[in-house]
Amino acid sequence: MKDSELVAEALKGKRRKETLEQALGRVVRKNNGKYEEYLRIMANIREIAYARGITPVEAARVIAGQP
Repeated sequence: MKDSELVAEALKGKRRKETLEQALGRVVRKNNGKYEEYLRIMANIREIAYARGITPVEAARVIAGQP
């Protein structure tokens, strides 16, 4: 799966009181991804969030192509 698809699935399936990191980790594991993949995606999310001055969840929405 593409990073954007994984992030979109994590945002969609994010449970109540669950962090973005937890949701993304669950989705990556479910799709037989490796920890390194999770780290790369989260680093990308954090980099976008820092550069644009937005939250990580908002940055994840940017990656997923959601409004």
